[in-house]
Amino acid sequence: MSEELQALCRILNEAVDTILTVCDQRNEDFPSINAPVQPSEFSAQGIRNDASVARAIKLGVAAANQLAITLQSPLQTVIGFGPQATLSANVAAVERNHVAEIIRRYGSEGMRASDIVKYNGTTTSFPERILRHLATHHVFREVSPGVFAHNMLSSLLDSGKDLEVIIKKYFDDTNGLLAFMSVLTHEQMKTYAYIPELMTDIAIVDSQELNDASVQKAYNTKLGYWKYLDLPENAFVNRRFNIAMQGISSMQPPGTILTTYDWKSLPEYGLVVDIGSGLGHVSLDIASVRPDLNFVLEDREVVLQDAKEHWAKYAPAILANTHFIPTDYLSPQPPLPATPDIFVLRHILHNLSDKYASILLKHLRTASGPHTKLVVIDYVVEHPCLTPQNSNCKPQDAIPGATAPTAPSPLLPNFGVAAALPYHMDMIMLSHFNSKERTIENWTSLLSASGWELVRVNRDATNKTDWPLLVAEIA
Repeated sequence: MSEELQALCRILNEAVDTILTVCDQRNEDFPSINAPVQPSEFSAQGIRNDASVARAIKLGVAAANQLAITLQSPLQTVIGFGPQATLSANVAAVERNHVAEIIRRYGSEGMRASDIVKYNGTTTSFPERILRHLATHHVFREVSPGVFAHNMLSSLLDSGKDLEVIIKKYFDDTNGLLAFMSVLTHEQMKTYAYIPELMTDIAIVDSQELNDASVQKAYNTKLGYWKYLDLPENAFVNRRFNIAMQGISSMQPPGTILTTYDWKSLPEYGLVVDIGSGLGHVSLDIASVRPDLNFVLEDREVVLQDAKEHWAKYAPAILANTHFIPTDYLSPQPPLPATPDIFVLRHILHNLSDKYASILLKHLRTASGPHTKLVVIDYVVEHPCLTPQNSNCKPQDAIPGATAPTAPSPLLPNFGVAAALPYHMDMIMLSHFNSKERTIENWTSLLSASGWELVRVNRDATNKTDWPLLVAEIA
């Protein structure tokens, strides 16, 4: 065991040394957790977006977490799993009551928690206890007893708006990260609590139906999640969800979609069909390097209404190239302006069980020409153990990029907590859509059964969210 502890310490120290070396080379400090997040975090020049730093961070976080779990009493660790929901609940409480915007007014000196009630009308006793709990998890700083200020993590809960503006247009004109956090910690948190009931409901065991998930139990509805969002009383929730999808884009280094696929390979004036497009952020990125292309955005009518406004504001020059087609993507493809050169599905298939994902993929196959390609941006879930592929016990998979880089021993091969987001998202897919995030074996089987062949997996080492880009061709 002592050898394993030493190995973990060595990996952690080497990771920190790598980061500090790059900082010295760039003549800049690594961002401090005690200061608000820097704008560079969202630019290609940000220190965390340096390829060597990104890998060192992944190794360091994996080693630090595994070291903590190894050192801490196992009883303390397991008992700690139970109340972790309180962390999500308190992030939600802060976001919903605009605490981050209120505290921002007081700068680095901080604000007395008992004064928050003057701005948002909440109780006087709750904020201090909630903020102290969050500060213990490095969200906000308690600068003196009962006085709190922003730090790196808490600043991400701040919309950047004045309190008076927030009431009218809370999430509008933000990068979407706060909306994404709001989605994760409000309606979705209630849904997670029903996973145990879903697991033991014999009537729907092994169901692949969209309305047999725990979200139906949580909200006492027979509707699938999307139809539930479309109810008039859920208009705010629906709009917030659409803005949250922009937040997902902000989680990746700028232009990731441009570095993981050769968009110049598309023919002049070719057609890109963006399935479940949302506001069309992926297509807008593509259009930034290929404004000659034609685009079809397919989504629900209510979503495309917002998408039209978004494109009119941010891409008026290419609005004439763009078609907004309301579509139920489980139905056959609508008439398109031309044969698609490429179908793009970002975070769509993970919403669908294999039964329905196959229906969608077969519809796209039917609407394709001989040279149409399929681009899927979704997680590839890795195993936290060695496999014949990643341990090199057998020849590498014939699909380029299908085998992900593994962490060195004694780390978990999948980097453990440092790469935990896909596994969290898998639980969200389970609870909301009766679906899943897929392993490479799952992807290969699903595509093959639907008339497609996975030909390569493109990965970006600086992508903090570990979303690879899967490319498939007509089988």
